Amino acid sequence: MTTGGFQSSRSIEHDRPRMSTNESGKRARPALRGRILDAARRIVVRDGLAALSMRKIADAIGYAPATLYVYFSGRDEIAGALRAQVRAQLLDALASTGQIDDPRERLRTLAQAYLRFAVEHPQAYRLVFMPEPDHGAMRRVAAEPAEAAEAGDAALAARVTQALEAIEAQGALPAGADSEAWAGLILATLHGIVASMLAGEVAATAEAAARRIDLAFDAWFGARRRDAPQASKAVASA
Repeated sequence: MTTGGFQSSRSIEHDRPRMSTNESGKRARPALRGRILDAARRIVVRDGLAALSMRKIADAIGYAPATLYVYFSGRDEIAGALRAQVRAQLLDALASTGQIDDPRERLRTLAQAYLRFAVEHPQAYRLVFMPEPDHGAMRRVAAEPAEAAEAGDAALAARVTQALEAIEAQGALPAGADSEAWAGLILATLHGIVASMLAGEVAATAEAAARRIDLAFDAWFGARRRDAPQASKAVASA
């Protein structure tokens, strides 16, 4: 079950009676950790990250707030764990695109899957890529371990870079093109499209996303095709 883009390990019973802080046993620890994250996820989806607090999480699962500190150092670590979940889910959503042989179609499908994930899970996407600017904890990088964030970003960029290198081999990019720079450009463009959709500036639909991806791909790769004049003209008139 997913809510707002986060993977739920199990449903939370809100009317569950308050339990002792002395629950022990190795089996209980992963289960309770999952319940803590589930409760945190629901709070973030419903009220935003600024509303997340250890007391609210504890109330939601029927434990004393002190119990949460056995599993997490604090609110920021919980937020970081939620972010890691979202990054993993995004990569899972893109995984099937690696089976597409044609690199240009693979990259286009990856872009479409990226936008679809963001539109279907807006709160999850915001948590990772559009943190609330007025919240102190979000101005600190400590909410998510730097190594985890960098690994997630690198895995995403690697998928784009690999497709670009294959596109270059086909002659659709200049020889010696900086594929990493191109990957950064493509990911920045995708994020910009998502931001405009989540802000309500353009329709947040699969059709609208596909149109913008097509325009971007024509602008990036169209001039390298044999029908470059027609492709360029089509982009200009769009």
